[in-house]
Amino acid sequence: MRRIAWALLLLASVPVVLQAAQTERGRITAERKAAAARFAAEEKACVERFAVTACVDDVRARRREALAPLRARELTLDEADRQQRAQERRSAIARRQADAAQRAPAPPVPETRVRQPLLGASAAARAPRTSDDAAAARAAAAERRAQEQRQRLAESRATQERIDKRQAEREGQGTKSLPLPTAATAGASAAR
Repeated sequence: MRRIAWALLLLASVPVVLQAAQTERGRITAERKAAAARFAAEEKACVERFAVTACVDDVRARRREALAPLRARELTLDEADRQQRAQERRSAIARRQADAAQRAPAPPVPETRVRQPLLGASAAARAPRTSDDAAAARAAAAERRAQEQRQRLAESRATQERIDKRQAEREGQGTKSLPLPTAATAGASAAR
């Protein structure tokens, strides 16, 4: 309840603070325009002189020095505005949370239910697996992998035998397949 009271008190003081900030911003804008006009006239006077660059640099340096305090005051006002908006946002959130807490009903009590075992399931099916079952399963998987390896090895040997048989037939017909050229043989034939 205290938070709501503080939030209302802060909201009541907002128009006064905003009006003061707007007045200050108006003064800063007016000072900035006056400084810009004064320094523009000084730059124009510099252009009429013989040594323009040094004069213009001096005018710009004085402009920066004159505008720096104005910029600092603007930054202070901007920070105050941000703080004010953040406070307004926090108080709005607090109001919404308080309203939600007043309106929200108590959470319902969860209903607990106990699962009944299946009628058709046997005690053996519901019993957890023992380590013997797991070991038997691992042994069966290992045997299956070994059988697959033996089958792949037999297929590989059969393929190699077919290749050897085909090469023997080609050699018997008088057509001999030449090996692929290597780097040494390729260089020797190019030198000829």
